Order: sequence, then C-alpha cells, then structure tokens
Amino acid sequence: MKASAKPKTGMTRKRREALAAFAFLAPDTIGLLIFVALPMVLAFGVAFFKVDGFGNYQYAGLANYKLMAGDDQLWASLKVTATYVVAFVPIAFVVSFALAMLVRNRFKSIGWVRSAFFLPNVVSLVVVGLIWQFLLVDKRGALSKLLAPFGLGDVSFLVRARGNDSAT
Repeated sequence: MKASAKPKTGMTRKRREALAAFAFLAPDTIGLLIFVALPMVLAFGVAFFKVDGFGNYQYAGLANYKLMAGDDQLWASLKVTATYVVAFVPIAFVVSFALAMLVRNRFKSIGWVRSAFFLPNVVSLVVVGLIWQFLLVDKRGALSKLLAPFGLGDVSFLVRARGNDSAT
C-alpha cells in the first residue's frame, strides 16, 4: 500500500488551498474593483470634460488639469499630505508595532496593560448605555420630561407593559 495516495478529487492539496484562497479573496477583490477602482477610473475620465451640472458634457482636454495646477490650494494640500506621509505614518507604524510587541509578550502586569488598551472600546459602549438609560428612566428620564408638555410624560420606556402581553 502506498503511503502517499492521491486524493480522490484529482486536485492536489496545494491546488485546493489556492482555490480556497481565491474564494476568500474574491468578494473583497470584487468590492474593491466596484467601489474603489471603477469610481477612480470614471473620475479620471470625467476630468477631461467640462460639466455644467445639468448633464451636459463638453470635452475640455487637459484644461481642467492646467486650471488645477495653477491653484495654490492644491499645492498647499499636497504639502500637508506629504508632511503627513513622511512624518506621521512612519511614527504611527513604529509606535503601533512596539505596542503590539508589548502586549504579545508575557510579563507580570500583562493583564493590566491589555486591559488599558481594550478599555476605550468597552467604555464607549458603557457610556452609550448609560446615556440611553438616563434618557429613558421610568417616568423621570429626560425623554419623559421632554414629552410631558404633550401629555406623554408618564410613559415607561424600559418597562414591559402589563396586560398587553398575549402570553400572560
């Protein structure tokens, strides 16, 4: 009996893995093509036309690009963008990488460090929950106070109404 028998499907493991990779990448690739690449190509094409806003297109050639190149705001925004790319992106990458390595390693206070990083995610949800609770407190909440002039101040938003449930 052979130890390396081929699978019955006729496909090698490497080919099956490649097919699975393409299957996982296909939806994202299609989305990027439809929602990023296609609009970029269309915008580049429309840039060669003069558009009046009423659906009338008139071929302008490179006139729009010449107009744009003479605008001082373009060069100011390119300078800000270049500064951002040169200064912020490498610093953010290095700091993020260092923090990732920090929480990857095991040391005495790793639980505290990981909690400190995750805390902003949890706190925001807790704050949202508390704000909604403050707004909807039974007959005393801010929403009840706002609705009182309309005769709806005694509404219990967070309490299930009794007698209206068909299961009881």
